[in-house]
Amino acid sequence: MRSVHVDALSRTITTLGGCLWADVDPVAAEHDLVTIGGTISHTSISGLTLGGACGWLSGQHGLEIGNLLSVDLVLADGRSIVVSPNENEDLFWAIRGAGQSFGVATSFTYRAFEQPNPVFAGERHLCAGPGGDGGVQDRREANAKDEGSSVEW
Repeated sequence: MRSVHVDALSRTITTLGGCLWADVDPVAAEHDLVTIGGTISHTSISGLTLGGACGWLSGQHGLEIGNLLSVDLVLADGRSIVVSPNENEDLFWAIRGAGQSFGVATSFTYRAFEQPNPVFAGERHLCAGPGGDGGVQDRREANAKDEGSSVEW
């Protein structure tokens, strides 16, 4: 349940429901692609996606549910169906944000985006300097110069 398939030509990433983001990101990176994903790599793709999901790239590409192309669902009566904007449309719109109540998601297909450079996460803080002259510092810089700055984490 933790398989990942990337279609570089169509720019899609298909995952099985048991994947973590740590399973998805390296496989997508092999093709210089990325999808929104979560901010923490050891979270489940299914819970995060069906709950709405925002990640480091949401400001550029939107929420995860906005980049969800289709989901394979097993319904309570045992039927396996595909939900997408073109198949079982009502159920597709229902699962986006409230998804865990409508069936068991066994796979997800996401829109992917070009990402030719490695993605690194970090923090930047606006800090009031000793003279009150705001400036941008990173966490290491702020710790090294901790002269009464207002940085908190």
